[in-house]
Amino acid sequence: MTKHIPKMRDKLNAAVAQSMNVTNNDMTSRWTIIAWTLVFLALIGLLQFSIPYPQEDDTAYHFAVGQLIKKHGILHNFPWTPFSWQNDHYADKELLFHLLFTVLGGVGFITAERIVGIVAGTAILTSLYFVLRAERVKFAGIWALLPLASSAFVFRFALVRPHLLSIALSILLLWALSRDKLRYTAIIAALYPLTYVAFWQIPLILLFAVESARILSGEPMRWRPAFTVLAGLVVGIAVHPNTFNLIQINLIHMADILFRGAWGEKEGINLALEFKPYSVEEWGRFLVITVLSTAAACVIAWKQRHKSSLHLAFAIAALLFGLLTLMTYRFIEYFVPLSVLALAMSMSTQEKGLVAPMILMLSLAYALVLGTAPYIHSDINNCA
Repeated sequence: MTKHIPKMRDKLNAAVAQSMNVTNNDMTSRWTIIAWTLVFLALIGLLQFSIPYPQEDDTAYHFAVGQLIKKHGILHNFPWTPFSWQNDHYADKELLFHLLFTVLGGVGFITAERIVGIVAGTAILTSLYFVLRAERVKFAGIWALLPLASSAFVFRFALVRPHLLSIALSILLLWALSRDKLRYTAIIAALYPLTYVAFWQIPLILLFAVESARILSGEPMRWRPAFTVLAGLVVGIAVHPNTFNLIQINLIHMADILFRGAWGEKEGINLALEFKPYSVEEWGRFLVITVLSTAAACVIAWKQRHKSSLHLAFAIAALLFGLLTLMTYRFIEYFVPLSVLALAMSMSTQEKGLVAPMILMLSLAYALVLGTAPYIHSDINNCA
């Protein structure tokens, strides 16, 4: 019995040492996550507080709706616009975004707008960081900052509007679909109808990218992700307080505003500059780094497609939103962060650890030389 004691002691010491090592690694990981989150908060706070006033009228509308919800509860009609279709067919297509404003009325419009901008912007960068960290990509925090070095993205990022929440959801949904994380997929899909007007269009594009990547990689298509997205959307629509009106307003936005209005090129109709495409010169000023990143990601992911469809899924998603950006420059809000994700994922297979800092420096240098307009708050509305 006594001769087995030293062996038992050694095993016990090894188990304790391993446990302590795991605990130390967990603590280090936790502090790293906290540190990067604070960096994101600080940078976005600096950006928002450097803008002396909201850059467009939509933000005031969203603040006002938040205060109306605070005063009257969930809105089922909108009598403040008596000649609008939404007068008696109201659908709050950005409900969660408006709820953020309900508790901030006491601090005033400007401060409330900045706080919501900081929260939503941090959600985007944190989502990027979470996905990259989950995939064990080196310099995940620096990769997450890279979209801010793309001047075309900054002016959309600085606008405090519901698309910010949609960007964060799209990043997480693409990863969840690619990794078959069905529980996350269902939750994110259910949140979309409560968050953004294009509540099924964006998930459909991402689902198409993932399943296309699987087919091109020689993997079988999977019905469970598609079914899970559908089920999540149905739940989200069902719990929305304006269910039927929400479906109608979605179709109105897609058919009348986007297809017939913005893309129909009817004479005399000018909905907004954001629906217009970039010129060749503007692509050269604002999106060269993004285009090159997407191209590199597509090439590398294609070569690696038989090992995994994950990298190709991100590359295809970035490519699809790049094609949409050719038609309407507002899609840069998805194109830029997804191109960063696609490149980061693809480069992780090449073991090129310093790529992220190098591209960050190159992007900042390029933006400072040719594309500084979106960084200047007074020109955010005029950068296109």
